[in-house]
Amino acid sequence: MTDSSPASFFATRELTGVDSTGREFPVKLAIGQPYREGTEWRCPVLLEGFLSIQPRPVGVDSFQALMLAQRFVRQYLTAFVEERGGRLLDSPGGNSVSIEALFEDGLAS
Repeated sequence: MTDSSPASFFATRELTGVDSTGREFPVKLAIGQPYREGTEWRCPVLLEGFLSIQPRPVGVDSFQALMLAQRFVRQYLTAFVEERGGRLLDSPGGNSVSIEALFEDGLAS
């Protein structure tokens, strides 16, 4: 896979974003399969609704590239909510989604 190849996403989530003016818009988050490019590893990220580009964080191995991709998504969403006054909903007009909940480990306490 090269930077210009279409990404293969294995983890996706569809949400609704609400900007600081109250406008709702569809959001699709996705993380793709890490792949080697030369001596580095890249991991495609999709932030549809926010970015027109698909970032591909670079790591020294596939694990690091995947962790950096997840961190990139989390930091972007956190900035959207905390710095730009946005909100995330589970559907149009739906319930609020917390960024913490999106990235929890999923283990019952």
